[in-house]
Amino acid sequence: MVHRAKIHPRARLLAAMAASLCAVAWALPVQAANAMPPDPPGAGNAERRPPPPRPPSAAELQRDLGITAAQAKAVADALAAHHAQMRQLDDDARDQRHALRARTDAQLKTTLGEAGFQRFQAWRAEHRPARGQKGGPDGGPHRGRRPPPHGGALPPPGEG
Repeated sequence: MVHRAKIHPRARLLAAMAASLCAVAWALPVQAANAMPPDPPGAGNAERRPPPPRPPSAAELQRDLGITAAQAKAVADALAAHHAQMRQLDDDARDQRHALRARTDAQLKTTLGEAGFQRFQAWRAEHRPARGQKGGPDGGPHRGRRPPPHGGALPPPGEG
């Protein structure tokens, strides 16, 4: 005889809410990544990107997931908080990248002088792959490494 532990109905409800929240929270970044159009070549400004998609409303969640109004509100609140925190992380990371770039540029100016720094910037612009493209020699996915001699495919059995 198999003993099953009795689970309180509220615990089941909370487990279902947590599962729904996880499913929605994991789906949002995938949707956002797929919905974001690539930046045009040469556009290095994050300010030109469209804003990320908004989190779903409680009414949308209730309608689409078939959950209660209380569950939908709790999920919508959690997703809104998640969305705000992700935006803050993006802003913080952007600020850190700008500060790092400014420190590096100042160090390069000190080392190269103003004229040398201008030549370096022109050289870097010529050698940097366009935004959204990979850095391989042919624009492929190898980021500066040579592709494998067999093109990435395994040789037929017995040949290698």
